[in-house]
Amino acid sequence: MFFTLTASATFAAEPVAFFRAGYGVVDSAGSLPETIVSADGLIWKTPVAAGHSTPTVCGDGIYLTTFENGKLFTVALDRATGKVRWSQPVPHDRLEPYHPTGSPAAASCACDGERVYAFFGSYGLLCYDLGGKLVWSLPMKPFQDEFGAPSSPVLVDGKLLLNEDHDLDSFLLCIEAATGKQLWRTARGGFTRSYATPIVVDTAQLPGAPILGVAAGKKQVIVAGALQLAAYDLA
Repeated sequence: MFFTLTASATFAAEPVAFFRAGYGVVDSAGSLPETIVSADGLIWKTPVAAGHSTPTVCGDGIYLTTFENGKLFTVALDRATGKVRWSQPVPHDRLEPYHPTGSPAAASCACDGERVYAFFGSYGLLCYDLGGKLVWSLPMKPFQDEFGAPSSPVLVDGKLLLNEDHDLDSFLLCIEAATGKQLWRTARGGFTRSYATPIVVDTAQLPGAPILGVAAGKKQVIVAGALQLAAYDLA
């Protein structure tokens, strides 16, 4: 697999980046190329191992996860040159089950400009500094689910959120991003095998706030699950 960067599709890097940050809406920054295989406007092209994570652009770095020959990695590329800055192996006793067309490297990284956060269903959460040094880790055994755990971590107000809906023991987890300390964990009873990454909404920005009994100005964590959409108070 190759990762490419084209001159005709350059976007400003956000100081905090994660899967579908800004609700998946990107400010207009020029037109997209009709093809990325053309040499026209190609800045660099770097071979990388397979993986299904969306590359996360933060500052001058690009972060992704890969899977090859039974091994998992968190990878950092230089945004300007495509050079691999570091590639850290992910420890795991066994790989989680996953769909034949899927990958155990499916969750996208998050980055706050100081640290990079990666999640693998085969291991759990890992936090690195921008140089690739491990800051903290939170092991989790593979979940009871035959199709993997691709929900990605989300950053908000110095907190890291992770939603995991599986056949057993589904939960929403909130962690202090800098330290890995658990702030709260809420069980999601009745939610089974789903893969949604949460979004965070400030109710003050919604028409008709307050909604659902939550005072205006409070942030809600919105999670799409099996048969239900649920909102949680961020605090």
